[in-house]
Formats: sequence, C-alpha cells, structure tokens
Amino acid sequence: MKYKRLIMPLFIFCLILNMPMYALAKETAETKPATIRLEYDDQSVTKGNEVTVNVVVRDVTDLYGVQFEVKYDQSKLELKSASAKGNYNDFGGIKTDPGKGTILLPLLREGVSSSNTPLSVLTIAQLKFTAQSAGEASLTIQGLKAVSSKSFMNEHDLKDLAELAMIAGEALTIQIVNPSTIIFPEPSTGSPSVEQELKELEKRLASGNTEQALAQLKTLLSGGTAKFTELEMKKLQELAEELQRQLENSVLTTADSSAQANLFENNSLMKAVQALENLAALAAGNHLNLPASKGVHVQLSDNGYSALHITAEQAKLLDQHKMALVLERAQGSAIISSDVLLQDQSTVLHLSAVTTQAGEKTGKHYTFVSRLQLQVLKANGEAAAISQPAGKLHLSLYYDANRKEVHKLGVYMWNEQTSSWDYVRQAKRLDGKFELVANEPGMYAVMEYSVHFKDIGKVYQEAKHAIETLTAMHYMFGTSEDKFSPDKEITRAEFVALLVRILDLKPIGSEAGSFADVDAKAWYAGEVYAAKKAGIVQGDGSKFNPNGILTREAMAVMLVNAGLLNEEAAAAAKFADDAAISKWAKEAVYKAKASGLIKGVGKNTLQPQASAKRADAAVMLLRLIERQ
Repeated sequence: MKYKRLIMPLFIFCLILNMPMYALAKETAETKPATIRLEYDDQSVTKGNEVTVNVVVRDVTDLYGVQFEVKYDQSKLELKSASAKGNYNDFGGIKTDPGKGTILLPLLREGVSSSNTPLSVLTIAQLKFTAQSAGEASLTIQGLKAVSSKSFMNEHDLKDLAELAMIAGEALTIQIVNPSTIIFPEPSTGSPSVEQELKELEKRLASGNTEQALAQLKTLLSGGTAKFTELEMKKLQELAEELQRQLENSVLTTADSSAQANLFENNSLMKAVQALENLAALAAGNHLNLPASKGVHVQLSDNGYSALHITAEQAKLLDQHKMALVLERAQGSAIISSDVLLQDQSTVLHLSAVTTQAGEKTGKHYTFVSRLQLQVLKANGEAAAISQPAGKLHLSLYYDANRKEVHKLGVYMWNEQTSSWDYVRQAKRLDGKFELVANEPGMYAVMEYSVHFKDIGKVYQEAKHAIETLTAMHYMFGTSEDKFSPDKEITRAEFVALLVRILDLKPIGSEAGSFADVDAKAWYAGEVYAAKKAGIVQGDGSKFNPNGILTREAMAVMLVNAGLLNEEAAAAAKFADDAAISKWAKEAVYKAKASGLIKGVGKNTLQPQASAKRADAAVMLLRLIERQ
C-alpha cells in the first residue's frame, strides 16, 4: 500500500508536467489570481554566510501541482540545497544546473484535499545558498505552470487537470557585502532628482528588468510631469517607448512537439498584457504619446516550429485588451488582430517562409525572391473563417535593399482559383521591406518583374528607370513583346487611363454631360469619365479629343489636377519659352515646376506645344507616384 500511495501521485504528477498548456482548462471563477514569489528575510548578507530563500504562494485555494524554474546569479550565489516544504513533495524531481544558475522545481501536494478559503501565505519550497561574491544577486521565477485538483474531459476525451491562474512576483535582489564593509546609512538629501530617476529607469531597461522599470516609471510619474524640463520629457518619452517595446517582446513560449507548435507560457502572457495596460494608463495620464496599437511579439525561428497555438482563454484575454499578435521571422512578419482569434476553441497561426520557389509557376519575366504564407486554422487543421478580414491582417515582407534593380520588385499573391500570381498593388515599399494590409490569409511573395525592352538602351537614365519601374508595377506595358517605343507620342486617352489607374480611381459609366466624342464602348471610356468626375480633365466643354496627341503643357495640367501638389506657382522661375505656354495652362505648368514634377527639356525651355512621348510620360507619372 505504501508503494501504491507513492506511485499514484507520481503518475498523476508526470501527466501534469508533460501536459501541453493548451490542454489545461482555466478556472472560470472571477477570483484574484494567486501569486508565487521568492522571499528573503533581510536586504543584505555578508559574503561567506548562508542565504535562505523561501518560495511562497499567496491567495491560493487549491494548489495541487506546480512546476517552475528559479534563475539565480551563479557568480554571486552558490546553491547548497533545494527542497519541498509543507505538504508538497518533489518525488526526487528537482533538477539543478549550477553552470546555468537554474533550479527546476516540480512539486505536487500529497493528498488531493483542498480548502475553500484562499490561504494568505503558503511556503512550498526552500532554497539555501552561500553568498560567494560581493554585489547584487538577482533571483527570478520563470516557466510557471500550476494546476488545481479539479479534473475535466478535454477535447480528446482524456482526463486533464484544470489550470490554476498564478502570477510570478518580481525578481528578488539580495545585496552581498564584503566582511570588512560597514554600511552606514547615507544622510538624507531629499527626493532624488528627475535626472537621477531617469538614469535609474534607463539602467533597469538596459538590464531588461521590465517589472522594476515599470515600477520605477510609476514612481517617477507619481507627482506628474510639471517638474520635467523639455529635454527630460523627451528622454522620458524615449524610455517609455523602449519599455513598451520590451514588454511586447517579453512573453515566453515553449515548443510542444505533440502539437508541432509554439505555446504561450500563460503566466508570462498575463503579466505582459497587464503590464502593457498599466503602461498605457500611465502614458495617457502624463502626456506620453506611445504607439496606440499594442501587440504581443513572437519570434519564430527558421529551425523551430512555424506555428503558434492560442487557447480560447488566451484569445479572450488578448481581445479584451485589444492586443494584436505579431509573428516575426527573418523574412517578414504578420500582425493579426485579436478579433481574428477563435474564442470557442483553439486557434493555430502559421507563418512559414521560404527563399526558393517551391512548385508555384511564374512567367518568364519573373524572378522569385522570397515568400511568406499566413494561415489561420482551427486546432483540427481546418481553415478558420474570418469575418470581414480587411484591416485585420497586416504583412511585412523583407528584401535586401542593396539588391540590384530593386525598383523592379513587387508583391504578388497566389490565386488558388487561377493557379497564378496576382500583383498586389497596395503593397507599400519602405527601406528593405514591403508592407500591406492583406485581404485574406494566403501565400504572398516578393518577385522581380523584368521585361528586357530592346529599344530603351539609349534613352536618358531617368526615363529608362521610370519605364522599368512602371512596367514592374504593371501600369505601363510594351507596344510588343520586346519593344516599349519610348519615342512614340502618347494620346490623351492613353495618358488619362494611366493616371486614373495610378490614382486608384474606379472607371465609371457615361453620365449626363459626358464628352460627345468618347464612345461608351471604347476601351478608355470608363477611365475618361472617372477623370472628368474627379476634375482631372475638362476638354473643351463638349469634346475630349481622346485620340489626339497629348501636349507637354496639357500633361502638366492633368498632373496638377490630380490634386497631389501643394506648391505655389509663384515659387517657380519662368521658362525661357514662357510666351509659348497657353494662358489656361500657365498656372498648372509653374505649379508642376515648383514641385519638381516637370523640369523642362534643356536651356530652361518647356516646349509646351510639343507632343509628349511615352518615355516622358513614364518619368512624370513616376514622379507623381513618389509624391503619394
């Protein structure tokens, strides 16, 4: 019987330790979460003396099993012993690693009886060290898991123990002094200066101690910000932003081989979310402008799992605080709004990346650079339905900014229906990355699109660059497979169609007062009508002359009417051939010149009545795009 009493709790205990966190049911009662912390009776100890640290749990009702790791400064402390206390037993499971300064403590209560009244203080373990080096010794609790004696049937019809909400206290710091050191109390000099407090906050952030940094910030702001100088407020703003960044990256995850996914450490997630909320409240009340969008960042390794498993309870926590998830890889990242996550079952987020093409075919003009695939799944592997996904999924795809012909890069999405890549026009290029709001999960790739036109080798460099860029953006196309015809005159309809596409205006049908010479069935009709409605073109009142050759001054007018320029016409010096510019075009011409949109053709001349060429149109349109 004695052996049976030992084996059965040990068997149950092993189940707890090997149980993935998503399999634990969380207590639903709205009670104050229990806390576990390290406590030492004094603030300092003499080098060579013994240090006894107790592991204490507060406000707990039914702590049946708990596992955690204590990290200590092995350069300052030498571990002598670690043992369970009270009604808790480790069954020989305590593991120590003096080289890393870690102690793993898996503890199980002997007997399953519990109290209905929360216990104010419960000592469950004791650690004994020798103070071996002077200085500050820090001890922290990490990797916390706790269960009650309550059981339930999980989604796999297996009996599991209910997870117990428990938060680890802040780090314990012990001051170790040399035997010859006599510590006299320093004379009081009043409250520390703002400068001193800012330096202390910066020091805590440099050491990565976010708990102490947040406490320090709260103390710093306890009297408001009226005492801060302008430079001190600027420094405070920088430190508060750094604290937010560290908190967003502070959540720990564990790799679960059975789920083939990363799992949040529940205690770490709860602490980070609460700390971010506290920081936001501090910032709002003290004129600090922190980023409004908060997110929990998870770094996915190329050598690890590409998935993150989120329980329904964790999803509710994140959604309650409007906290997004940010999955990060070397090739890119994804921001997933909290309301995408399922709240009635687990959600699995996959963000996989490859740097070589794998199966998806591209045309001969495409060169594959990299790919990200984002999936939002149920626990059973089925795709999760996302209501109104627009605006809830943000992607960043990285590329080498020093890559040759970077202007030919773009983002494409794999279309399952057509088995082809669709150009994603709304992707915005920044230095070294593309950013876009994804309309749906899927496969997105950075590719180079390059058409080798034989007739652009002798055009001026800016025109060649503009032609290649607008071709890669799928705005302009060649006049044949290998020709662009840069010196070909461009018609008014052709230029308007290009401008409307670049401004992302929707083609519309003819309306009352439409141009008499624009056939409603013509390929350009919808774009011309859209441009007329937007005030870009007026024609002569009744006619537009769509097939007429576009003049350089008319091109300037259309570009200015697009509404993207703020410069005043008076700011520009006159062209040498100013007298040749039509009266109706002058203001627009000089406004375009003041903005740098047009620069003339040499000797400070515009040649306003000359026809605009396809190469010139490409240059003007690219300059306009770069102002958007």
